[in-house]
Amino acid sequence: IKFNLWLIDSNDYDRVNGGYDYVHEDQIAWYERTSRELEEQEGHLVPSIVFQHIIVPEVGELLLDAPSDSGTSATKVINGEPKVMALNPKYASGLMLEFPCPSDTNSGQFASWAERGDVIAAAFGHDHVNSFIGTVDGIDLVMAPGVTFQSYGRYITRAVRTFTLDENDPWNYETDLYKYTDAFGIGLYSWFV
Repeated sequence: IKFNLWLIDSNDYDRVNGGYDYVHEDQIAWYERTSRELEEQEGHLVPSIVFQHIIVPEVGELLLDAPSDSGTSATKVINGEPKVMALNPKYASGLMLEFPCPSDTNSGQFASWAERGDVIAAAFGHDHVNSFIGTVDGIDLVMAPGVTFQSYGRYITRAVRTFTLDENDPWNYETDLYKYTDAFGIGLYSWFV
């Protein structure tokens, strides 16, 4: 096995605490167990990418810290830290048109990936108009924008995110966006942009 894909159900809404749900302890235990089994079977860690809908709270590490006295609508507490709606250029690049919306509960999923060492990237949807990528503790957090026209956002933000793997170098990958406007231009829909 050269490479692995983890497809994780990040659930829906947190019915106990409110807000968005998260990956639960039993799911994390399954990932850890299966990751160890793959390592034992292959004799080495198998590099992998995680795909799930709701982003992990560690996305806050990619944002600029909010001044302690701001308290404006341009700030949001993510993973216990006040952040402004701006990517930290030292860690991330791309398009962020809305605050990322992780769960308010940090279940330890990201820490589990970091401890196991096999996850090189994790791709998320959920925030339909964001298409940034950034690195936290050696793991890329990759946002995939909405592709459907039945969700919020404008035509110019619609895209498909692709991943290219190299079987000779499985610890690296490339990712690109194929945008609606790449395929069709702006044309008649310029008033949507």
